Amino acid sequence: MSISPFLAITYPPTVSGIRGNEVADTTAKMALSEVNITHFPLPLSTAKHLISRVCHSTSDSTLATGLCVTSLGQYRHNSSLHPWVRQQSRALDVVLTRLRLGHTTLNAHLHRLRLAPDPDYPWCRSVPETIEHFLLQCPHFYSQRVLLRAQLIALGVSTLDLPTLLAAAGVHPTKQHAVLRLTCVFVKKMGQLSRL
Repeated sequence: MSISPFLAITYPPTVSGIRGNEVADTTAKMALSEVNITHFPLPLSTAKHLISRVCHSTSDSTLATGLCVTSLGQYRHNSSLHPWVRQQSRALDVVLTRLRLGHTTLNAHLHRLRLAPDPDYPWCRSVPETIEHFLLQCPHFYSQRVLLRAQLIALGVSTLDLPTLLAAAGVHPTKQHAVLRLTCVFVKKMGQLSRL
């Protein structure tokens, strides 16, 4: 009979004179000294799958922890691939990447890096110039935002938030590219590419 060492139970020393305890102690010691483990080799594909799953799980938990303190954490929670649409101009690719990372030339970010005197928005004084305010709240771009909302609703997308605009999060995979294209058209119509 073989017993795995992982299942072995350590018993406290036997109380002398109690026959049952002595028998149990002797049997446990025999089992541990005569351990015979039969190795069952895993197929290489199974081993790779198990290792990959552990690596992804560890990576995702580390990434999620790190993203909690960055603006990227607003719409990215794991290492799964996000849709990417190559735009007609490199400038739009750069802007979309900067918006996703939160590294723009908007005053809130520049102020955090001590490169701007204050974080306020030029058109909305006393409001920090964040990506969220810039894309979703600023009255200066109201007409462009109304058009974008109508186009998203026509696609069947009812939410207008950063996860939807920048990563097509929560959007059916067949519509993700269209949402990202609409975001880029929206940003271009704002006429502020140089500020991003």
